[in-house]
Amino acid sequence: MKRWRQVPFDEQAAHRLAGQLGLPVPVAAVLVGRGCQDPEQAERFLRPRLSDLCDPFQIPGMAEAVCQILEMAHNGGDVVVYGDYDADGVCGAALLADVLNALGVKARTFLPRRRDEGYGLTGKGLSRCLEAGRPELLITVDCGTSSVAEVRRLRADGMRVVVTDHHEPAGAVAEADAVVNPRLGSPEAAQWLAGAGVAFRLCHALVKKSREDGRVARDVDLREWLDVVAIGTIADVVPLVGENRILARHGLSRLSDKPRAGLAALMEAAGLRRGEVSAGRVAYWIAPRLNAAGRMADADTALRLLRESDSSRARELARELDRANRQRQAVENAMLEEAEAQVARSACSPGTFGIVAAGDGWHVGAIGIVAARLCGRYHRPAVVIAFDENGRGRGSCRSVEKVNMVEVLSGCRDALVGYGGHAMAAGLEIERANLEAFVQQFNRLCGERLSGLEDLQCIRVDALADPSEIDGAFLQANRLIQPCGCGNPEPVYAATDVRIVGAPRVLKDRHLKLLVGAGGRNLEAIWFNMAGSGVPAGEVDMAFAVDENWFMGESFLQLRVEDIRPADRASVGELSR
Repeated sequence: MKRWRQVPFDEQAAHRLAGQLGLPVPVAAVLVGRGCQDPEQAERFLRPRLSDLCDPFQIPGMAEAVCQILEMAHNGGDVVVYGDYDADGVCGAALLADVLNALGVKARTFLPRRRDEGYGLTGKGLSRCLEAGRPELLITVDCGTSSVAEVRRLRADGMRVVVTDHHEPAGAVAEADAVVNPRLGSPEAAQWLAGAGVAFRLCHALVKKSREDGRVARDVDLREWLDVVAIGTIADVVPLVGENRILARHGLSRLSDKPRAGLAALMEAAGLRRGEVSAGRVAYWIAPRLNAAGRMADADTALRLLRESDSSRARELARELDRANRQRQAVENAMLEEAEAQVARSACSPGTFGIVAAGDGWHVGAIGIVAARLCGRYHRPAVVIAFDENGRGRGSCRSVEKVNMVEVLSGCRDALVGYGGHAMAAGLEIERANLEAFVQQFNRLCGERLSGLEDLQCIRVDALADPSEIDGAFLQANRLIQPCGCGNPEPVYAATDVRIVGAPRVLKDRHLKLLVGAGGRNLEAIWFNMAGSGVPAGEVDMAFAVDENWFMGESFLQLRVEDIRPADRASVGELSR
């Protein structure tokens, strides 16, 4: 049985905030538990404004980067935007190239190929990039901070380099003409920006400086790119707090109301209606399709989709991405089955804190999503490594919130060829001979950072909520906590002595559909992937999220069950409303 853990909060402060803002007490309890105790602070959280973004020139390296780029605009120099093959890097490259073109900069884009060129500024990637011509300025997106040798080579060959990135440095920082990376000392709210977010703030700075100098920038409306920024931010699993929350909230609104042609086509291909947009649906429906291009073949397809203005051509590209995503799913399922066979027994043992699976010939385009699946299933940091015929492995890492993956990999660096990334997701290279040493060190370092295996699988409960009080107004208030994800998890409520009405129905042989008694009416609830589990007889305690479900274009309130257990007042008595 899973353990439930109460998120601590000040009950009096929750009641006071509920009265001040007209919120249901359980929703106010969520805010207080997340550090929003006074009304002004809570309002900024619930209704984030673009005007709350910091001055972009407070981000390290921004002034130098703007100077370099606007000099190119003035002199007519050629510029290359060098992105990455994942959704964040593609989104950032698309918006930066579009804005540069709008400002009169001659910019072309380049994305490395995952399988043979690898992440970031690699020798192979740069060689192919420069075959199309040597630019006067190369701007990276979502990479480059630790590319010391590659940046030195470019500058020695007479090119200027501006790095825009968000990954934590793995050692020395590249000596570029400018390095724009919020991890190097930005205001706290901007420190967790994704690669697309950093590119957006660079665009903000460029437009701001251009307008101050009387350059052509009046017709550039950066809000038109917020949908792209939101997708890159959500896809990269960065904390949805601070500036990420602002950009994601406004970007999701743009995606719902007025998406660009390519994203509208991709939503159509995914079967996602505009009104159904949320961070979760972007993460599970949109981001995988954008990522599929870079995982299975060439990320340029995703880039072209984001920059396409013709609806019919956008639909063709969206269908191509949808096919790539189905191919990715087939490869992923086969790899996941093999990985599960490796780790299933050890993952549940008391001494296992970090999971490592490795295979010969595994598709490097699928290792990231397999790592994410293992991490989600076992609630532990996970690494999946694909070895090639020469014994060189490339690994993808996913983490839980208590473990900073880059810190752990830094502690394993003696066993690695290289590594990089951020707290929740990273990558590595390793020789087969060092695998066993890495596994032992990785597990030890993960264990040092985790308080106990029981905590990894416990249910975090934000507050008690009586089902009879959950209605449309509650749903609307709860929705203001969105977007939810890393750093801002979806609120989980608990109810005691709940009555399940009638027998549960099984949906698609996998899920349970329940009716929950709620003060003279019944609420629909769904318990995913629990068709093989019985619901306890009699009254129960239930942990759940409050969801908005859609069917045939209509929305309705639905509880999404996290756990059900026999009613036990003693064990939930400490949960406060």
